[in-house]
Amino acid sequence: MPRWLKQLASYIISFVVYAWLLNPVAAAVLLGAIAFHECGHLYAAKYMGLRTKGFYLIPFMGGAALVADRYQKYSHMAFVLLAGPIAGTLLAIPFFALYAHTGSTMLGASALLMAGINLFNLAPLAMLDGGQLIESITYSINDKLAATFITVSYVIGAIVIWSFNPFIAAMIIFFGVGNITSAWKKISLKNEGLEKFLPPQPEKMSVVQIIITGITYLFTAAILCGMLYFCVKHNVHIKDLLSVKLPKIL
Repeated sequence: MPRWLKQLASYIISFVVYAWLLNPVAAAVLLGAIAFHECGHLYAAKYMGLRTKGFYLIPFMGGAALVADRYQKYSHMAFVLLAGPIAGTLLAIPFFALYAHTGSTMLGASALLMAGINLFNLAPLAMLDGGQLIESITYSINDKLAATFITVSYVIGAIVIWSFNPFIAAMIIFFGVGNITSAWKKISLKNEGLEKFLPPQPEKMSVVQIIITGITYLFTAAILCGMLYFCVKHNVHIKDLLSVKLPKIL
């Protein structure tokens, strides 16, 4: 089956699932937010000269943007990772502005959902953009620091997400065991002088690049937190989007 057909199938299946569980409007807003986020990753990767393979929408797991090439620099990795939440923030801002201007609870709930999705993605947990971003920073500082972060991140990620979705938590554990083992094995091989058996590691970020990455991360998170706070303070809830009903044509 062609890749584009698989991707289209993932979009249709995701919409049908969420439209059935929520409603068509909420499903469109949710999937639009995820798609915009993933496109941010893809456009950033292409800007860095990396080959991409599009993105898939996965029910109950969000989306996955596929970058075909290996990162040559951790700065490139950080740029691509940040581009998703930044794109999602740029999409949420006009919805938030329109809500602030019109008072429409549907627009406010849409902004709330978009901000929430992207803020959650910035959390420093395994398999999320925030966790991978901190991984790129810690690897630029020290391998042991990175391996420690990866270990703690996967453990906390599995514990936190288990209460929401045991299936996703099980996947985190499954992939986490391999990634944790790989991280510490790299250190062991380096200590034994066997670096030649390791795949090339991306070029480390400079101190300036780490600072810029950290500031961008915090600034993006602050904007998203601000939108969430404003919406919640003004009694806007996701249920305002779930209660939307399409007008009857007949």
